[in-house]
Amino acid sequence: MIKSKLMRLVAVAVVLTLPLGLAGCGDPRDVTLATPGEYKGKTDPLLAMDQSQVLRDRFRHQMDR
Repeated sequence: MIKSKLMRLVAVAVVLTLPLGLAGCGDPRDVTLATPGEYKGKTDPLLAMDQSQVLRDRFRHQMDR
């Protein structure tokens, strides 16, 4: 009698944990296919800024060292 209850408990535990274990094995299909030499990612907001002036200002502050 105790053995059958233990077996039932183990079976219930396996049935409840098996879907959770299999859910972690999923493969999301959000792959971005790339073409060589062509960037298809999100746009970089720093590229829109004029970085050359910012770099010149930073360099001027470092020349006193």
